[in-house]
Amino acid sequence: MKRVTLILAVLFLVIFSQKTNAQANSNEVQNQKSVQNDTLLDNIQQKVKKAMYSSFATKNAEPLNNLEKSLENDKTANANLKKYWISYINYYKTIVYMQLKNDDLAEKSDTKGIDVLESIKDKNADDYALLVLLKNLSYKFVAPMEMQKISVEIESLLRKGLKVDNENIRLYYAQAETDFYKPKQYGGGKVVEKALKKAIELPEKNTENSQLPTWGKEESYTMIIAYYLRENQKEKAKTYYDKAIKIFPNNYRIKGYQSKF
Repeated sequence: MKRVTLILAVLFLVIFSQKTNAQANSNEVQNQKSVQNDTLLDNIQQKVKKAMYSSFATKNAEPLNNLEKSLENDKTANANLKKYWISYINYYKTIVYMQLKNDDLAEKSDTKGIDVLESIKDKNADDYALLVLLKNLSYKFVAPMEMQKISVEIESLLRKGLKVDNENIRLYYAQAETDFYKPKQYGGGKVVEKALKKAIELPEKNTENSQLPTWGKEESYTMIIAYYLRENQKEKAKTYYDKAIKIFPNNYRIKGYQSKF
């Protein structure tokens, strides 16, 4: 339970720190919507983030629910991409419902996200990465005796994902998040640094297609600063802070670290 609480707390900070950066792209997204040939999957990541911000602001998951319904009813979307983004929506719905202390709907959203992704026959690295994040949230909804099973499943998903593509930013971020929150007495903290450095160093492959995910880089910078501060390695934290603030100058969470140096 403590692990899930920590994950949730940092997720809220990361989500809201990204809001300013997302607003910088809002005009571009609106322009994209005016293009006649626009499909629901175009700029879908920005659409999900916009719905998520609205859900948090109104303390109501309806904006995310509406987007999910539209996507489910879209007959023109690529089937596997459609499943990925429905699961991504349910990832954020889980977080919204957890914030609203509605554990029943949170568990249903988390389970749906997992089930939809698991129904994809030939998963890619992004599918595996998102599955790991959803599985990390699922710790909250199981009995203590089932937690070890989830941990084993997560390690298996990471291995499969890396076998498919060992240069995927989101997969390394998912690996780092898993290790970051795992208690040291249970083997945590062994790969988080290496995984985050890899995520930060790798180039984003999906920049030419707005229907594909591009999240992970900003989250990785935020987490590596937090990791080094937690480990009392202030000089290393400052090095990554200096890099991150240049790339993401409007990120509230990254800007908040300034007082630490």
